[in-house]
Amino acid sequence: MDQTCVTCGGELKFNRTSGLYECVSCGKVHAVVGRESPLSLLDVDERMHAHRYNEAEGILLQLRKMEPDNAVFILRSILIPYKMTSTTLLLSCAKTNPSLCRSIIDCKDWAELQSHLSGAHSHFIDDIKRYCQVSIDIHSLTQKIARNEAFLSTPGRTSGSALALPAKDGDNEDSPDGFLSRLKSKMPKSRQDQIQEKEEAAKAELKADQENLARLSSEQSELLLSIKELEETL
Repeated sequence: MDQTCVTCGGELKFNRTSGLYECVSCGKVHAVVGRESPLSLLDVDERMHAHRYNEAEGILLQLRKMEPDNAVFILRSILIPYKMTSTTLLLSCAKTNPSLCRSIIDCKDWAELQSHLSGAHSHFIDDIKRYCQVSIDIHSLTQKIARNEAFLSTPGRTSGSALALPAKDGDNEDSPDGFLSRLKSKMPKSRQDQIQEKEEAAKAELKADQENLARLSSEQSELLLSIKELEETL
């Protein structure tokens, strides 16, 4: 369309992502008035929000034919099978779903998008995959922490002292006391001793896992924020 900006008279170019015309001189945005708007990403999103995914995919295919190198269109083609309109929304849904996280990590279409990213956006896909892996790790840690907490809070669980007694001063191997000490040291540990050892191991493991969980949760939040900012500037 041969149109000029009413503000400065500059040339207008259609932005297929927004569905609006933008002046190349002053940057003023113009909507299409009195005629049907050309296809845009807004048409794709509107149909996806209405759960008309087949229609959305059809429009996206037309858009990609016109602009095959448009990173936003490529990203939408990855999101449509998941029935999501943004990466942030997809990752929010995958946060507690390890199966979905693995599906996102294994998606082979990221490679095509990566070939069209540069500069600040070059780590966009790495951040997405890292977010998914962190979410999987958090899910596993949460389950592990729950098991240890359940063990430590089991009613009726008791811990006892070690069965094997140290040899007294002056004992020797040939004396009756020395023989008894050696015999006790070779006896299997009592159930109370076993429970006590498990309790101590569970407490140490629980503390380490809780610290690791806090670190991963912080990283997860930072990654999602970074991904959202990068997606908005594609």
